[in-house]
Amino acid sequence: MPSNWLSLVPVCDAYAYNAALICEDCGAKTIEELEAKGIEDTGDSNDFPQGPIGDNESDSPGHCDNNEYCINAVKVPGGKKIGCPLQTTLTEDGCNYVRDKIAENILFGNPHQKAVGRLWLHLYDSSIGHVDLIPIITQPIPTYRGLKTTLSAVIKSGCQILPKVFTDLEYVYGAAVHTKIDTGSLILWRLSLTDTGKFDEVNTVELPISEENENTMANMLTEAVSEGAWD
Repeated sequence: MPSNWLSLVPVCDAYAYNAALICEDCGAKTIEELEAKGIEDTGDSNDFPQGPIGDNESDSPGHCDNNEYCINAVKVPGGKKIGCPLQTTLTEDGCNYVRDKIAENILFGNPHQKAVGRLWLHLYDSSIGHVDLIPIITQPIPTYRGLKTTLSAVIKSGCQILPKVFTDLEYVYGAAVHTKIDTGSLILWRLSLTDTGKFDEVNTVELPISEENENTMANMLTEAVSEGAWD
């Protein structure tokens, strides 16, 4: 799978058929098959594909309901095939759903879910708009170990990674402190993601340890982002 797989994913107009939405190519194929059987277009989508229906407003991302059998099915890196994306305008609830699912799967999703999250962000970035930092870890949990392994290349031994992790969907953010916090420093880190949702480059900035007692983690990270601390 090429590294630019997101740019190669087709987005198709939709046809309504049999209580489902299918892509334009699946619609054309179905029409051809029905006409070969002598079935005429009644104007009813229960009997015959109707469309293209144009931009469809939805509370969730639109994909061809033929799923892996879609003519334009997308092979998700590290996952399975899904129906190609359809021209969809997300409602406010749809934007919230996409935002929350992407954030949830950044750390806790399987490879398929992580890659789909990158696809959704690619497709709906302009609809979602600016995203404030979303907390995805607020207390120590077992699955935190994988993140610690990734960060260990930059955040050396003697530092404790704090169990508070955030995302703006583009990056993952958090902090670490030296074990001897009275003489140490506070390290803010930013972790980038590949186009399949894998962890990538880690960047850090250091602050006086006193900052930890004077401000909340979320505020410190938000200020660091707004000031371009890692750029």
